[in-house]
Amino acid sequence: MKPLPGGYVRAAAIGAGSFGEVWRARESATGRWVALKRVADLSRQRAEAEVLALGLKSLPRLHGAFSHRGGHWIAMEYVHGVSLREAMALGLSRSEMAQLAHLLVEALVELHGAGRCHGDLKPENVLVDAREGMRLIDLEFSGAASARRGGTAGYCAPETGDRACDPIRADLWSLGVVLHEILCGARPGSEDISGAWPRLRAAAPDWVPLVDALVRTDPSLRPASAVDASRDLPQTESVIDVRSLVREAADQKLAALLSAQAERLVKRGRGALAMPLLQESLDLDPDQTLALEVLPKVRIEPESHRWLFAAAVAVLALGALGMWRWRETPRRIPALTGLDAGKERIRIQRSSPAVTDLPLRERNR
Repeated sequence: MKPLPGGYVRAAAIGAGSFGEVWRARESATGRWVALKRVADLSRQRAEAEVLALGLKSLPRLHGAFSHRGGHWIAMEYVHGVSLREAMALGLSRSEMAQLAHLLVEALVELHGAGRCHGDLKPENVLVDAREGMRLIDLEFSGAASARRGGTAGYCAPETGDRACDPIRADLWSLGVVLHEILCGARPGSEDISGAWPRLRAAAPDWVPLVDALVRTDPSLRPASAVDASRDLPQTESVIDVRSLVREAADQKLAALLSAQAERLVKRGRGALAMPLLQESLDLDPDQTLALEVLPKVRIEPESHRWLFAAAVAVLALGALGMWRWRETPRRIPALTGLDAGKERIRIQRSSPAVTDLPLRERNR
């Protein structure tokens, strides 16, 4: 584990990629769980912090941005959930998939309404929150007025990289691809781009007009933003709550990540640090296989308690020294009253096995 900023404990790696590394950690001062993201350069840190500071519901909340040991960090809200990719693999019904599609459109509407674009919209960059809804992560931060610089193959618009590329309309192409994947289980093919939409018509015919408008090859034929596109958003039959399924999957995912981190710590001889992670992992998922395998291997290493051992030795040494001095110092026997000096004797037990009989003296003699 790389050194993390001070004031954060019980950290576990939860993500990594070209954007940087993400750790789940507890903030000592507040006790809340946060996502600590290490970014490559200061300019990206400032750009990301600027966007997160907008306080949009579709983005994780910003807690702070700072530098530590030459690295640049962002502390943001920890979202307990799974990626859209993982949610799509849960075996949801068509109605539940349609709800996910609705939530994604609503998240992008809020982002575009704030004058921002995503720049790399794909299922891996969307979190399904077990409590609230969709959260967009790992934005490219290219700005609504600048040319779009990148994206992921299979999700980026045909005009990506052109000087005249409109990043908002490029986002809409990516949105159309992701919506098709949610509703049909696969990205659009050539027969879909031509306007036939055979799979979408069979799976979710109400979504054909919206998706067809989003993936027009000519960007000028697409809506101006997700705000305009949402006018063609079909109505759902009922409000279906998928949060229970998402929460269970999120618990299992986090439990696996915590167990993996604990296993790495145990292999490095850091059992004391691994124990809290294993305990939390089993609290989230009592059947977590890796945690149950790692738990018997945990040994609280002596070196982690070296200071305690040294303190115990020091206490024993001082105690022995004190006992030696006590034995070497002459003891005065206090005067006793009310006893018959001629007949009574007492026995005083010392630290040594020997017992000495001392005659009593008459008090007034």
